[in-house]
Formats: sequence, C-alpha cells, structure tokens
Amino acid sequence: VEIDQQDPPDAWHPAGPNWRDAVDTSLTVSLGQADVGCVDPEAVSARWGRLMDLPVTIGRNCGMHKVRPVDFCVRFTPAGPRGEGLDSVEINVRDVAEVIRRAAERGLPCDGNGVTIGGVRFIPKNV
Repeated sequence: VEIDQQDPPDAWHPAGPNWRDAVDTSLTVSLGQADVGCVDPEAVSARWGRLMDLPVTIGRNCGMHKVRPVDFCVRFTPAGPRGEGLDSVEINVRDVAEVIRRAAERGLPCDGNGVTIGGVRFIPKNV
C-alpha cells in the first residue's frame, strides 16, 4: 500500500502512461474488499483511518475494524499463521466459474471459491 499522491488522482504512474488501454472489464468489474492481518487491528485501522481521513467502523463479524474508501472496504483482522500482511482480496466479477476456470488453466491453486496467488487468497464474487 502506498501513502502518496498520484496526479491526476486517477493516474497510476508505476504502470506507465498507457495503462488504461489494457483495462478489460469483460470479466472483472471492481475490487470489493481486502483483509489485512495485523498484530493490533485496532491500532492499524486507526492509523489508516487518520491517513486516509476516513472513519473506522467496527463490524459485527469478529470485531473486524474497517476503513471504507469509496466503494472498497479494507478489513483489519488479527494476523494468522502467515504473520502480518494482505490475507485476501474479494473481486467483483461477472462470472465466478469462468474466473476459477481461467486460473486453473494457468496452473494456479484453486477451489470452487477462490484462487491463491503468492499466499494471498483472491475470492471472486458475482455482481
């Protein structure tokens, strides 16, 4: 996660000037939420909330702390056996079965509910 500013706001300078030409939303629509494991979810969520000037809410599910920029939710949960870091990302898609099929075709570890890449669980959700 970067804590800096892109100018203009929708720029993504690390991807180069023509990244928008490669955007394909025929299958993927948007990000839904991410789960970040941390030793102290309350402190980390409070820091993110301050940095992004957003309120932190405490959810009913396991007391998860959430920061919600725009239409995306970052949930801070107790770190698991992997330690601190990004645990999972939910992705809003048009066809979960097709996402799983394409991932399996590329040899990625999949089950009916998601794909694991680099230890991070990617969970497609139909929209």
